[in-house]
Amino acid sequence: MSKTQEEKTPVTMQSVAAAAGVSPMTVSNTFRYPARVQEETRRKVLPVAADLGYIPTHAAGHLASGQSRVIGAVIPSIKNSSFYK
Repeated sequence: MSKTQEEKTPVTMQSVAAAAGVSPMTVSNTFRYPARVQEETRRKVLPVAADLGYIPTHAAGHLASGQSRVIGAVIPSIKNSSFYK
């Protein structure tokens, strides 16, 4: 595979799981809940993920869970004279 093809192919949880010989759920747990994964398994998954350049996407987890823990705020401009008291 050429360098340009490798750069265009995103590294997924499934590709890390296949390379490490574990399930995608194990890869997920390795990053989200490391205490749930045996030390030997973590030692297998983490180097493979690093070698492949895997970066966990938290946005996907937020979409799946329906929670993001993000708070939005709309603050009026102080420069607008109608907000002065």
